[in-house]
Amino acid sequence: MLEFASRFWVPVITLSTCLFALSCIIRYRLTTSKFRNSDRALDGNVLPPIQDSQLPPGAYAFPRLRKDESLSCLDFQKRLARGPRGVLEIYDFPNISAILFGTYVYFFVTSVVVTHLSSAAISGNPQGDILWWRVFYFASLTGVLAHSSGAVLQGLWFHHRLLAASIEGLSYGFTSGFVLTLFHLTGWNLGASN
Repeated sequence: MLEFASRFWVPVITLSTCLFALSCIIRYRLTTSKFRNSDRALDGNVLPPIQDSQLPPGAYAFPRLRKDESLSCLDFQKRLARGPRGVLEIYDFPNISAILFGTYVYFFVTSVVVTHLSSAAISGNPQGDILWWRVFYFASLTGVLAHSSGAVLQGLWFHHRLLAASIEGLSYGFTSGFVLTLFHLTGWNLGASN
């Protein structure tokens, strides 16, 4: 492990920083939708009832089954058909510093994993002449898997996030491949040491 840390700390820190910067650029645009006539809707008839209910932080699905209802209950089926259907998420006041720190730690951990798996996958070539596209392939593939896997399940349940999660995962994965390929092309030996 110490050998890995001493050999790959520069690529891991660089990759983590590139992924963090990319997330700052795309995160907000891909994950939220704008209300139509937002000022009137939010100030007039959407926010006041929510504010008055003083819901604690959490995720609230609607319509929701009552304790005495089943999925086949006619009243629930009418509410479901009438809509709207969705999830309302109530947050505490966000601690942006903690969120940004956690985001960077996440990208650092995934960068360690992607770099390690890519290194292991391309090692074993006795001549040491690893083609750049192999580095790009393994780093991109592991990057896409690392960044898309969990988000796809979230997207399947909450449909608005599926496309955004896929775009985000592909972006982070191909960025991983690109950064590690640049390191390989500039002389860093990403294969396991002999």
